[in-house]
Amino acid sequence: SGENQLMAASGTGVQFSDDNGQSWENRSTDLPGMYVNSLLKTDNNEILASIRNSGIYRTSDNGNSWNNSGTGIPEAYQSADILISPEGYVFASVNTNNFPDTLKIFRSSDNGNTWAKIYQPETNDFNTLEIDASGNLYLFKQQSFTTALLRSTDIGNTWTEVNLSQFFFVTKFTSSQNHLYFTESGNIFKSSDMGNNWTEIPRGGWQTSSLNALSVNGRGDIFVSAGVDVFLSVNDGVSWINV
Repeated sequence: SGENQLMAASGTGVQFSDDNGQSWENRSTDLPGMYVNSLLKTDNNEILASIRNSGIYRTSDNGNSWNNSGTGIPEAYQSADILISPEGYVFASVNTNNFPDTLKIFRSSDNGNTWAKIYQPETNDFNTLEIDASGNLYLFKQQSFTTALLRSTDIGNTWTEVNLSQFFFVTKFTSSQNHLYFTESGNIFKSSDMGNNWTEIPRGGWQTSSLNALSVNGRGDIFVSAGVDVFLSVNDGVSWINV
């Protein structure tokens, strides 16, 4: 939230560091639960925390105090991811306790103070909600051995479906600038045209068929966690180094 300051979501609450991660302290005194799904910094420099089974909370003092910030979202949900668009809209993808297989998308125009449900897909097989640098929203749809990408170009008001040419069991999904990336069976795929077409990125030296994590920074450098190793490519997979 500031220079050398970090916050981490964990299964034991929110952790805070003001020395770039050299030391940490728990900042969860006012939170109703300890399992934190995700954290988000808003445009007004507050931090939102998604607490499993307890709703969304906010802090303006780096976690020393927290207040409920989930008006409009049912508190009894299993999990929620929170993201922010370039325009400052905050989105939450929620699975409720009563219907754990039903995904609901909420949007906030006031930095997470109030929320309104904007979308509830007809199918439950989805991966993480993603936002690209232009503010477009994406969700994967996997059903009956078909894979499609749901896409919204108007902050979630309307959605269109893009059918992929083959079935993919998508495991990790992320974006960088206006590029999209997903992993499937140890392989990485990339799209540069809003998900209409996908190309496979050459694999690195990992042998596993399941990747732990995928991240791409603003330059397009790709980081992959595979087994006990982390691999880096700075040229779209032409070459990889074990870091």
